[in-house]
Amino acid sequence: MSVETESAETTRYDKVYPNLGTGPVPAGPCLDPDYYELERKRLFARTWLYFGRAEPLSKPGAFRVKNYEVCNAEVLVTRARDGELRAFHNMCPHRGRQLTQEESGSCRAFTCNFHGWTFDPDGSLRNVPAEEKFFDFDRRDYGLKPIAIDVWEGFIFISFAQPPMQTLEEFLGDWGDGMKGYPFQQMTESFRYSATYKANWKVTLDAFQEFYHVRTVHKHSLGKTVRGPRNENSYTLDIQLHPLHRLISGYGNPEYVPSPVEIAAFTHGKSIAQQFGGGQEANDLLPRGVNPTKAAEWSFDINVVFPNVIVDVLDGMYFTQEFWPVAVDEVYHEVNMYFPPPTSAAELFSRHHSAIELRDSILEDGSNIEPVQTALSKSQLTHLVLQDEEIAVRHSYRVVNEFVYSDDPYSAAVEAVSGGAR
Repeated sequence: MSVETESAETTRYDKVYPNLGTGPVPAGPCLDPDYYELERKRLFARTWLYFGRAEPLSKPGAFRVKNYEVCNAEVLVTRARDGELRAFHNMCPHRGRQLTQEESGSCRAFTCNFHGWTFDPDGSLRNVPAEEKFFDFDRRDYGLKPIAIDVWEGFIFISFAQPPMQTLEEFLGDWGDGMKGYPFQQMTESFRYSATYKANWKVTLDAFQEFYHVRTVHKHSLGKTVRGPRNENSYTLDIQLHPLHRLISGYGNPEYVPSPVEIAAFTHGKSIAQQFGGGQEANDLLPRGVNPTKAAEWSFDINVVFPNVIVDVLDGMYFTQEFWPVAVDEVYHEVNMYFPPPTSAAELFSRHHSAIELRDSILEDGSNIEPVQTALSKSQLTHLVLQDEEIAVRHSYRVVNEFVYSDDPYSAAVEAVSGGAR
């Protein structure tokens, strides 16, 4: 199904997902410190969490450290000599010092700088100075503390639950099956942006999982590529809600007229504006979960991977967004954009041009985040009024709430998206 005019049916999603309802959504979860503590303990501590891409950790001994403030943990992921990825708490089990203070690197072994305990990348304890002075000591009892880890399509996930509530494959479900085969591993040229907002993580995530804001927020920038005379309000091509995850497939304006600089970027490689502006032939080589309607006027897909990561997929590039809670009213937002490596200076220019256009678009989105949180904190608005095209936002609050209050959140999430018909 594709959107031809602004008169296209715009109330179809509440018919497809009637169990989500149509009423206002409480704003309290974006403000309540007690609710945030429940999110930390019952959501983030129980589900799979994104760590990063596997390509930088391809060689034995390579490692990276990531801080999960929301879980009060720092995670070390390393490639062991047997080729497997391992995840550990970044802590020496002797006296608790950080094992490494580097964000990334490569080594044959990790040595604690406090007392010299040495560990293999597989987490086993290799050497202990003055070992004979310890009491009833067995090295096998003092390896690094492991964390569950798994990899899907080159994306590394970890879970603090022991054992995890689901396997990673079960967690990703049909959404993950639909995305298998997208050439993520071919896109290793990357650009990174980050910012910290004084806002709840859900308020920040909300700004990026609907197209309703495009007409206003992006009217002078990339918004011209995803709306046009035949679709002034950027109505979506499709929205698919899975028990935990969601996909929002965006319209691309085939009548978009690029600027001279954009034309130069188009000439020498795929550009984000070129991709956002629809009209290209649908790529049948893409997996079924990408551009699911196979519309020619497609721009890109927003894939929200529960709880707090977005994978935005285009034909020829993709970017990830992470929304990590720091406090009930503070969030760290990181964006990583990925392309195939350039084969010429002209292609490199095209990559940089796309990275700048994305940066500017995200800055526009970011301009609304703290003002929303500030206004909500005045307690004058108790509920959020959502229209049909914002159903992904509605779904997001519902699933978070199931994890906060339900002992079987996945079953409750399945029920939330059942009922209706396509």
